[in-house]
Amino acid sequence: DNARYNLYLWKAVEKVPVEPIVAGTRSLEYNLSGKCSYGNTYYWYVEAYNNCEYFCSDTLSFSIGSMPDLHVTSLETSDAIAGEEMTIKWNVRNDGNGSTGDVRWNDYIWLVPDVFVGTSSVYMDTQNTQARLLKTVANMKALAPGESYENEVTISMADRVYGNYWLIVTS
Repeated sequence: DNARYNLYLWKAVEKVPVEPIVAGTRSLEYNLSGKCSYGNTYYWYVEAYNNCEYFCSDTLSFSIGSMPDLHVTSLETSDAIAGEEMTIKWNVRNDGNGSTGDVRWNDYIWLVPDVFVGTSSVYMDTQNTQARLLKTVANMKALAPGESYENEVTISMADRVYGNYWLIVTS
């Protein structure tokens, strides 16, 4: 079979292109990775041809919904002292174009050892060099684009924590 295909693709707000996005391919599939973006509707059609015949599909459409993009925008802590309680407060903002809807997610609080001092790596057999999950916290509410929430927890620090650490909150 020597059939070939031309694929035409364009945003709904644009004119039908003169040239196909893919021309003369023999493949029955094509990866559009990097060609489409969130929050847009697209139209497309395929031309199929060989030495004897030509066919053109109907013009079809698809939409790619807008997606949320969550960021931890601030982080405040009380002093971290081994064996004592520590208060952690953070903000999460939706910087995306889409709402989170009623999807549930978690915020994670990590204690990560600082294994680099200056420009050289420091590893001590007596010090834990693995990140440790301190707390998992369910999200506060659904977030529309631009909305945020603030959360606060108190965590008891282990008795045997020493050295330099990073506190990281992810959402």
